[in-house]
Amino acid sequence: MATSRTKGQRVPAVPDILRKSLRRERIQVSPKRLAQYLQELRGARRVFPLDQERAMFVGLMEQWRKTKDAKTVVFISRMDNEESFPTTVSFGVLGSDWPGLSESCIGVLHQKGWNIVFAKGMVVEHKGQQLGVVIMAVEVRSAEEMKRLAKERERLAESLSKASIGSLAKAYLIAREGRRLETYSRVIEAIARQCSAEEREGLLGPKGEAVMFFASRPEEYVFERKTKDLVDQIITNYRFLKRVRETGGRPQVWIKSLKTVREHLTGITVAGYDREFSLNDCLEAIGHAVPGFKRKFNKEFTTDDGITMYRLEICNSQAQPFPREETDHIRRALLQMATSKKFQRAKWTEAPGGFEHYVRAIIPFLLKEFRISQIPQVYMSVATSTDFFLEFKIIIILSGDRTTQEKKIFRCVEALELASGLTVLSTKPPRIMGTEGINIIDLRADLDRFSDRQGVYETIEEQLGRVIGQFRDFDEGMRIMETKKLSQVREHFRRTREVLVREFYYQLEDFYRVSASVEELAQQIRMGIRTIRRLARSDTPFVIEGKNAQMGRGAGMSTATLVCIAFDPQIPGFTGCLSTLSSYETTMSRVEREEATVLLLKLAKEGAALDAAGLRQLLRELRKSLTVCIMGID
Repeated sequence: MATSRTKGQRVPAVPDILRKSLRRERIQVSPKRLAQYLQELRGARRVFPLDQERAMFVGLMEQWRKTKDAKTVVFISRMDNEESFPTTVSFGVLGSDWPGLSESCIGVLHQKGWNIVFAKGMVVEHKGQQLGVVIMAVEVRSAEEMKRLAKERERLAESLSKASIGSLAKAYLIAREGRRLETYSRVIEAIARQCSAEEREGLLGPKGEAVMFFASRPEEYVFERKTKDLVDQIITNYRFLKRVRETGGRPQVWIKSLKTVREHLTGITVAGYDREFSLNDCLEAIGHAVPGFKRKFNKEFTTDDGITMYRLEICNSQAQPFPREETDHIRRALLQMATSKKFQRAKWTEAPGGFEHYVRAIIPFLLKEFRISQIPQVYMSVATSTDFFLEFKIIIILSGDRTTQEKKIFRCVEALELASGLTVLSTKPPRIMGTEGINIIDLRADLDRFSDRQGVYETIEEQLGRVIGQFRDFDEGMRIMETKKLSQVREHFRRTREVLVREFYYQLEDFYRVSASVEELAQQIRMGIRTIRRLARSDTPFVIEGKNAQMGRGAGMSTATLVCIAFDPQIPGFTGCLSTLSSYETTMSRVEREEATVLLLKLAKEGAALDAAGLRQLLRELRKSLTVCIMGID
């Protein structure tokens, strides 16, 4: 090979044809750097040698010649488990050329999870026909991967054959995806300029907010909005999710006008705990703030830990965005709705059984989480809620002997008392179970000392953290369990609106919702939906039904006594008519809808479900007491 000398080093001479090509393209590069580039190119070629490419091409052409009336042919190289690894396996596709042939074929292998290390597409003329040729090589790193690839060989060949048959529809779809990819690229470049280093992975990583956003939006939505509006929305989504987690569920609202290619809208993003408010709650709050608004777009998603993001785009009756004054009304209405929903159910304290039942339900979960993580667990429950104060039961799981735990709880009491607006009402001696202790603090918060109710939670968490250090707010664990169980419950309601199932699910008593089986919850919800429909068709002011529901099979089978009462929400003092239940162990949940209020009950007697005769007697007594209470008929 001819060489030239540069600064004492011998480098290969540049072939004339390459020199002419570089000159034509006006590429200037030193001989040393050029030699380095060419060496790297040859190194890349060693992964898939030119002779292998030629062999694949010949194999394709021969298969095309032998196969009559074929629209496309696929040729796959031999797969040998005796080879050393890593190695490559080659795939070739030949057919009538069309725009998008290469992208379709490459996409098949990528979708199946194979790493393409070489890909080449070209057009050859054969007997007056333009044929498209795509040759690819995938990397195989082990004998196990080779076995998997061999097992998938026939399916891959079939998929490549189908993908390589061209059509106007396929070309259109590929062009659309190309346009979508261009938009995505512009968006992530803009996000990279705006986000901090700490946010980069969460926004731009393989499972980051940007990928999730584009995967869940229709292409028209993406194409019709400005890059800046998409960027702002993605960054806001990410930061809102983070903020909701860090603040213990403080609702987040962002409102901004935006122009699409067709209209001018007001965009609204709301984030909070899924169990605390719904899309319908948001729409109702907006309707109170700006009556007559028009909804143009809405989207919602829920994370694994139970945080839901709502996106709404609206306009006024004249198809215009709302001015600043009215968007301020919308923001206040949404925040007020979200905050009031958080505490609304705390006022429902009429369920027989009292707090002891509540504690028996939560403590096993707290202990389990503590034993797994060895991190102190804290759960805050609102026992009483008024317009002037909140009273909490705070359950804390700590480790150590009785003396150690008593000292820590005493310091917790001191820290809480130091915070303005907080008053410790009582504490209970730790109940020691092995190396863990269950500690309970009764606390009152005077609301006039706090800007909002969420601030109460933040202050309590801050003061406790100063004493016991990092702890886990068990509410997060509850949300994860709730979200997972909701998806399982929905499987029982294929023909019922998801929003209705979700509404009933989140209105069930908190720890009943977590501790009861999916099958039992589904039966409770189904009974509640059925009684609402029965009430709508009835002339009576209430409907009641009950059953002994059986769950599971064989040795794991269990029975639960379930009762449901639906009544006209206009009836005053209805729940005061339930004295009949006082002799039973009762878990009660309340669902309030515009057309009906529903009470969902699970009852037991001495820890067991009622027998058939006992259930019939209970239903008779309930009907009688409710009739007397409502209609005054004895």
